[in-house]
Amino acid sequence: MATLPSTGESGRIITLDIIRGVAVMGIFSVNVIAFAMIEAAYFNPAVYGGSTGPNFAVWATNMVLIDGKMRSLFSMLFGASMLLVIERAEASGRPAWLVHARRMLVLLGFGLIHYYFIWFGDILTLYAVCGLVVFLFRNLSIERQVALGAAFMVGHMLLFTGFLIDGYHTDVAAHAPNAPQAAIDSWNAGFGSFAPDAQTIADDRAIHLGTYLDYVRYRLSEWTDIFPTTIAFIPDTIGLMLLGMAGYRSGFLTGEWSNKAYRRVAVISLSIGFVGGAGVVGYDVWSGFSVLGSIAAFVVVATPFITVMAFGYAAKIILLTRRFGPLAQRIAATGRCAFSNYLGTSIVASLIFYGWGLATTGLCRAGRRGASCRWCGWGCSYGPSHGSSASTTARWNGHGAALRVARCSRCGRRERRPRRPRSGRNPGSRPCGRNLPAERGSEADWLPCRTGRPFARRACEARRLPERARQGSGATRRKASRCFQSVRQHRRADRPRTDEPHP
Repeated sequence: MATLPSTGESGRIITLDIIRGVAVMGIFSVNVIAFAMIEAAYFNPAVYGGSTGPNFAVWATNMVLIDGKMRSLFSMLFGASMLLVIERAEASGRPAWLVHARRMLVLLGFGLIHYYFIWFGDILTLYAVCGLVVFLFRNLSIERQVALGAAFMVGHMLLFTGFLIDGYHTDVAAHAPNAPQAAIDSWNAGFGSFAPDAQTIADDRAIHLGTYLDYVRYRLSEWTDIFPTTIAFIPDTIGLMLLGMAGYRSGFLTGEWSNKAYRRVAVISLSIGFVGGAGVVGYDVWSGFSVLGSIAAFVVVATPFITVMAFGYAAKIILLTRRFGPLAQRIAATGRCAFSNYLGTSIVASLIFYGWGLATTGLCRAGRRGASCRWCGWGCSYGPSHGSSASTTARWNGHGAALRVARCSRCGRRERRPRRPRSGRNPGSRPCGRNLPAERGSEADWLPCRTGRPFARRACEARRLPERARQGSGATRRKASRCFQSVRQHRRADRPRTDEPHP
């Protein structure tokens, strides 16, 4: 099978929507760390009690399998979508540069609002700036786009290498005997923030647990912080967008390659990325979570492995969603609303973790409870993606998505709805389909079915011996009819409801 069909009259390429949906959900599964605890715990789990046991296992798994890969996928999809919009503008006779510039300026406005009024980890501003630059390279051949994208990524690695060399000299000067106060302040304001002391952690928590007006006032007072964080990642993001353009034009990201080619890319890329990511995590642990060592490992050394693994994920996602089943449709709906989901998850997470909401920031650790927050984050980003998805999520968890996420984030564990028997039903059993009254049979009348849920023995007998069940008086025939209806409803029940007691 080649490219998946477009959705209705919109002309959208569903493969792009599916990959984008996975990427936006994966991004929030990583960003939730910066909501739930101090940002330094992202590279150094020891900062917030996550360097041992299951906490460390969750952190290490995240760094090997997710960190950077979803952002790379999202950046590549942004480049591919940008080229798609430009081509359609040119085909309709509109000036492509005007259409593109207008979109990027609107994106820049939303990014600034997101950064100063919702969350500091904004990526929309970076995409808007890089999108204006990438427009200049839209007409290059596929080979030149790949080469130029690789060159930009090498430039990103060299740029951070220069930062690390300067940070090394600052580190030596600040930790030397009788170090001047200026050197100490320079270190604390720069790389020293990745190894915060207890007072710094308390100050960060106080900022995010205050009122919304205090938070906005603090962000506006530090309005220049957006410039270094944006400029530092411009080369890497431009490179990924160029690779995305090349992937779109070559047919890789649109599902036009053969299954054999996608399998080869998935196996090779995921293997290389996994080995490289595991090596980076191993070095970080071996170095004792050194500040400069961690940044060098995760930002410089891991860059090529992250990019290769992102291509492997794209190939694997395309292979798994060839048939476009129900799950793929839901993920595609998430990808179609990627912009809304990205902003929506930031708003929901701020209401869960910050002071103007449930004020749970600092209650999670970088591991086990971080995993709970990460699990809830996937539910948040999946829920608002489409009209029926929110109701589906509410039906699955029994409480409604928002309340369940809030309670999970506070206690650090997935919450289960209290089990209570309903009147008129057997309290020890949950029949599938039609529930027969308890007085019509004893506990022996309930048998487990192949899905693990009990059903009536009479329904089983009616299914196996239909002719015999239909014989007899009118009451017997009515009972057989109810049994047949119970079996049919049982077969249609593809998932158990959590609002009813299980056996």
